[in-house]
Amino acid sequence: MHGKSLESFSHILSRMIEQLTGTFVHVHLEVNDYMKAKDERLFRFLDSKISLVMSTGRPTQVQNLNSYDRKKAHNYISEKAIEKLTTHSE
Repeated sequence: MHGKSLESFSHILSRMIEQLTGTFVHVHLEVNDYMKAKDERLFRFLDSKISLVMSTGRPTQVQNLNSYDRKKAHNYISEKAIEKLTTHSE
């Protein structure tokens, strides 16, 4: 559900490669563009939150993101380079 099996398999595969080689390798698996579509949905959602913050001038929260998606969200918003728009995690 929600790509958890794909993420878990990627993590396990990364650890197996690390055990064999002694070097961490990030493995990204893509099945039928699932992860790409998931990222696109996240970015559209973030764009709507950015629009809300810019129009109201009030802060907002984005909840229920795993650590990897939080990092992608911070990076995405940072790359927008919108003056006076910042992010932080609690």
